[in-house]
Amino acid sequence: MSKDMLGPVIRAAVGVPQKYAEVLAKIASGLNANAPNSQALYDRLVSDLEWVAVKQAFASSGLFEVRATPVLADGTVVTVLGLTRTVCSFVEIASTVLGLKKHGVEDSVSLGKQLIKRGYTLTWDQVSEMTYQNAQVGGNSLRADGENNYFFLETGDSANPVGVRGVYHGQEWYISKYDLSLNDGPSCLGCLMVRNLDLSL
Repeated sequence: MSKDMLGPVIRAAVGVPQKYAEVLAKIASGLNANAPNSQALYDRLVSDLEWVAVKQAFASSGLFEVRATPVLADGTVVTVLGLTRTVCSFVEIASTVLGLKKHGVEDSVSLGKQLIKRGYTLTWDQVSEMTYQNAQVGGNSLRADGENNYFFLETGDSANPVGVRGVYHGQEWYISKYDLSLNDGPSCLGCLMVRNLDLSL
């Protein structure tokens, strides 16, 4: 690994959690010894630090509060997020969930592809299980007061890969439909369901 890598690594490592600081120490050791795996260690650290930055951007957005993290029958963890302030569009919500709000990634196709890549979308079967849990198994913090519980759904359309749907409870569960590409926005503060959302640092 060349010495010109040290500057970016040191700048990126300010405030890094302990487990990543340990990787940085290994990189420094590898540089001193000119170890053959120092490049791989460097690449791993950069990837990990970028992921930490994504999580920190999400946490600092002030847009959500975590209400619950119910587990489905197949082991899937769904994070239920409560919207804490009004937003103008689901593009803003998706960007914030992805930790991209400060990076200018705002077109619906790019956002949809990244939501799919991260595994943040849900299927109708998973949403059905969530509503069943909420009604029959003691609750999972979905809103059941007429407000929407939003989620991202794969559409199979390359021009609009992810849509937004909502389920809300009146006398029964109803469905609402929104479109990322049309810059639709939420009709209320409600909740957002996200699959595989890891907020740990």
